[in-house]
Amino acid sequence: MAGATSHIVLPYSCGAVFDVALVVHITAGDTAVPAGLLAMLTREGWAWHIGAGRVFLGGTIALFGSMLAMVVIRRPATIHLAALGSIALAAALLGWHNPRGAAAVKVRTHGWAWRTSRC
Repeated sequence: MAGATSHIVLPYSCGAVFDVALVVHITAGDTAVPAGLLAMLTREGWAWHIGAGRVFLGGTIALFGSMLAMVVIRRPATIHLAALGSIALAAALLGWHNPRGAAAVKVRTHGWAWRTSRC
């Protein structure tokens, strides 16, 4: 087969940019979920909690960015996903913004932020 190239074709593809965004989205999700679980299960303030929380936040930001790219490509059918992604990103940023020792605000928002960001 002269000139034949082998490449992965994803089902329901909308082009190469969508395919790259989807691969980034899946990779970011596979990174963020275990990191979020580790951050949830370790004690606040410990190095593991802080490191896992940073990885979780980075993964969530990558999820949001790749989601936006895919929503723009497949709009208007997927525009509602932008709202869900925005809520998840806001919750993750809220959890990051309220570090240990942020008094009463932290107590009310940190746990809520983790639960909500897993939408």
